[in-house]
Amino acid sequence: MRNDSIIAVVIPFYNREQSLARSIESVLAQTDQHFVLHLVDDASTDSSFEIAQSFQRENPDKIKLYKNTENNGVSFSRNRVLKKLEYDWYALLDSDDEWLSTKLEKQRAALLESDIEICHTEEIWIRNGVRVNPHKKHQKRGGRIFEDCLYMCKMSPSSILFHKNLLEKHGFFREDFPVCEDYDLWLKFCSTNKV
Repeated sequence: MRNDSIIAVVIPFYNREQSLARSIESVLAQTDQHFVLHLVDDASTDSSFEIAQSFQRENPDKIKLYKNTENNGVSFSRNRVLKKLEYDWYALLDSDDEWLSTKLEKQRAALLESDIEICHTEEIWIRNGVRVNPHKKHQKRGGRIFEDCLYMCKMSPSSILFHKNLLEKHGFFREDFPVCEDYDLWLKFCSTNKV
């Protein structure tokens, strides 16, 4: 990864008026500003689209906004953007999550002198306003982690940064999976690549 590589950040959302602004603000507050944020509204029926529009109007060079005509799910929304963009690096963020301000900076630094094409981070879990400590079985690690990931998903969409080569090699998110569509793709990535 180069120092100036633009990272495409993708946030799909559906009826997230309570958390979307917080997620967007956490991206805009990154210490590494080499990104473009792509927001995908999956046909929300609340004020989520208007919230996203207001951020896009204030940051037209940093934020691109898309709207699905019908609710097709998170995989469709992610894929819609990933299939059309031509960046080298992609980061995902769920619309009810947020990043610490140095997330992209630290991942870029970790990948800068490396041929590794996927990086993930630790997570801080908060439920109902209270921090929850993950169990030992959820502990993150790098390297060849495919076998470690077989019995449970060890990677989170909101922690991932990956190179486009992985999508070219393994394809996109399964749109026919109602759940675990991310787990399926991470297993494919890990089957060939170090993390």
